Amino acid sequence: MQNTGTGALQGAEDVRNTWRRSPPRREGKRAMAGGHSFDRLRAGLSAESRAQAAALTDRMERDLSLAELRRARAMTQDQLAADLHVGQASIAKLERRTDMYLSTLRRFVEAMGGRLEIVARFPDQPDVRLRGIGELNEADPSSETP
Repeated sequence: MQNTGTGALQGAEDVRNTWRRSPPRREGKRAMAGGHSFDRLRAGLSAESRAQAAALTDRMERDLSLAELRRARAMTQDQLAADLHVGQASIAKLERRTDMYLSTLRRFVEAMGGRLEIVARFPDQPDVRLRGIGELNEADPSSETP
């Protein structure tokens, strides 16, 4: 018997259609792929597991890229560019940088309503907040602009 492949194609299409189906809805909430709501799954966690998850979420929310920070502050690149008197493309480029002047980073953070602080951490001493780092020297013409 010769296999024309038609059955195989239909089987693959059935798999794709099954995969694309939305998960079922239960009690007015979207269910996860396993069919359980997240609230129901979370209720089954121990208090210790919920505390660990909350701590991890908190750490993740405090560890952001510049673009993620801008979005978390509900600002667009255009808004930030206007505040910094530069073009939107400059903001996009700045958000992709891995190395920049501290004064540039300070201006970026301040334009979003924040304040930049630099903290040195040592294993055998308390944290030390460094002052005067990243401060703009208005008389210095070599200060970088974003």
